[in-house]
Amino acid sequence: MKKFMVSAGSLAAMALFGSAQAVADQSGFAGMHAQNVVKGRLCFSGHAHVGSSGSAHSKRAAMAAAAGDWSSFTAFEYGSSWARWKIATAKSASCEKSSGNWVC
Repeated sequence: MKKFMVSAGSLAAMALFGSAQAVADQSGFAGMHAQNVVKGRLCFSGHAHVGSSGSAHSKRAAMAAAAGDWSSFTAFEYGSSWARWKIATAKSASCEKSSGNWVC
């Protein structure tokens, strides 16, 4: 079985209340990456994380699991302020149905 990943290219740009400064929960590791502002959001530059879903009964469920996996690791490394998949920029996903199940 092929393993597919969900990627937040040029990493997760998270909205921080319209400010270019992180003001909420951060672990301290966020400062180790270059940051810039994109559409009013503070973003990491040139850095990405991936999340994978495992097998799911639907594409929607597989995508939700992959986004959750991405969010979990990102929150662990940088804090919950950076871990909101819905507002991440430069994200991409690749999903495939195999043997009746979806994997993203």
